[in-house]
Order: sequence, then structure tokens, then C-alpha cells
Amino acid sequence: MSKNHSPSLMRKIRRGLKEGRNPDDLFANAKSISDYYYRSLSFYLLAPHFSSKSKQYKQLINLANSDIDKVFIKGEKTLFTYKNLHKSKQGNILQNKDDIDLVLS
Repeated sequence: MSKNHSPSLMRKIRRGLKEGRNPDDLFANAKSISDYYYRSLSFYLLAPHFSSKSKQYKQLINLANSDIDKVFIKGEKTLFTYKNLHKSKQGNILQNKDDIDLVLS
């Protein structure tokens, strides 16, 4: 049985990219995600698979950035929640960009 909530759909897109599926088909799936946070993440996962001069790439970036203010607010709420957790329940948060090994090409 397939799950249809936003995190599962985003993971399905990531898995499809790893399996070598057509990014055009996955782009259509990404547009159908209702949650702006996971939709933006999906668009950014797809971006390296399109030519930077293509029409689809420009559309993809525009769609990913259209909800950026909402994604930022979600991040602020996450930080607020983290700060208000009991110290014993807090995990480690990233302190600088060297904590992540992420390469976008």
C-alpha cells in the first residue's frame, strides 16, 4: 500500500531519482505535493537533473522559491519548539555549514 502524504511523496521522488527514473515524470509528481515545505524540497532535489538553460529548470526554481517565506516560517517554528524543549530531550543541532556534507551541482 502506498502512502500519499507529503513526506512519503517527497521520498518517492528522491528514490525515483536514485533509480534513474525520468525527471520529467517526477517533476509532475512534485507539483502534486500539497505541503509547501516538501514540495520545495522536491523541486530542489530535481533541479540538478535539468539543464540550467531549460524552460523546465526555470519553472522548477520559480515554483521552489514561490513558497520560500512559508518554508522560513516553518523553520522558525521548529527552532522555537527546539528551544522550549526540556534540556534532556534536546538533541544536537547544526552549528555551522561544515556539519553538513551537501554538494549541489
